[in-house]
Amino acid sequence: MAALVPASRPPLSFPPSRRAGLGAMRRCAGHAGELQKDETNEDFVQVRRRDLERLTTEVMQLRDFLPKILDGDVVWTFQKLDAVESSLEKKEEEIEQLKMDCEHFRARLEAAQADCMREKKEKLDLRQHLREAKQQLLQQAEYCTEMGAAVCTLLWGVSNNEEAVKTILGGSKAAKFFTITAQTMESFVKSLSEDMKQQDLDSDENQFVLALAGIVTNVAALACGREFLVSSSRDLLDTMMHLLGELKPGLCTKFKVLMLMSLYNVSINLKGLKYISESPGFIPLLWWLLNDPLSVLPSSSRSERWETQVMCGIRLGVLPWGKVKISLLQAEMCLVWISGKVLVSDILNNRLSRNKMQSVVLL
Repeated sequence: MAALVPASRPPLSFPPSRRAGLGAMRRCAGHAGELQKDETNEDFVQVRRRDLERLTTEVMQLRDFLPKILDGDVVWTFQKLDAVESSLEKKEEEIEQLKMDCEHFRARLEAAQADCMREKKEKLDLRQHLREAKQQLLQQAEYCTEMGAAVCTLLWGVSNNEEAVKTILGGSKAAKFFTITAQTMESFVKSLSEDMKQQDLDSDENQFVLALAGIVTNVAALACGREFLVSSSRDLLDTMMHLLGELKPGLCTKFKVLMLMSLYNVSINLKGLKYISESPGFIPLLWWLLNDPLSVLPSSSRSERWETQVMCGIRLGVLPWGKVKISLLQAEMCLVWISGKVLVSDILNNRLSRNKMQSVVLL
């Protein structure tokens, strides 16, 4: 194919209809050529029609025969390339989606970290408040213990007066006071550690509980006090009988003695004696205490401890005298405590009667 630009050769002749079509084509081509010429500043090349048709035919033939000429591997490679390109496009889309998800999760992570830091700060503040509250509670507990020890010690001294005891029992808070007394005694015994071998007798807690037990003992020394305890404060009696079995031998000896003195005074009342004797497990507990009097009784000489043990056994109905075994309900009392004014000889000679029994009053 040659590009010819003849100067003297006349143009081709065509029929009128074809000339009209060619004219339109020329106008379009001229318009396109002008545009292309403006863009590229290149001139058009005139090509013979025959050469153009031959070029078209060759292009069509090449198009038909190209797959036959090319190797199958090349075609498969192109097809695979297309598939790889499609897969690559999908991967790129997935990567973009993952990037968006990553940004989303990063934002959520930052928000969660901010919340975590805020909650951590709040937790630290709460711990600080908790420490302060614990410290305040400890101070209040110490203050209440000191106040209770002081007030109850004073009340213990006042309770040896009969009129004062009647005034206490006549108040509206008497039953509540003895309920709190039972709860305080039980809490005190529970607070004692298992490995505790020696107790601080001068501590406020110990003085508090001893004062409460002393008040109960002095109240029970009066007939009206015994009647009140048996009628309205049986929980206190149950608590004291229970705690006598909970305390280890040799521990809280004064506290044990005061509780036994209280129960001794209550047993002077017929209803009190009956209630105590019907308490399950209390008689075996007293027998166990009798077998180890050193852990309860404050006597120092052997003779006093022996007389105490014999007397208590007779009063409990667990030791025979002569050929008669004294029963529990016929005994003069059922508790382990010996007053300095009560002699073994009086018991053995049956010189004491229920009306002549002396209650224990602590000054």
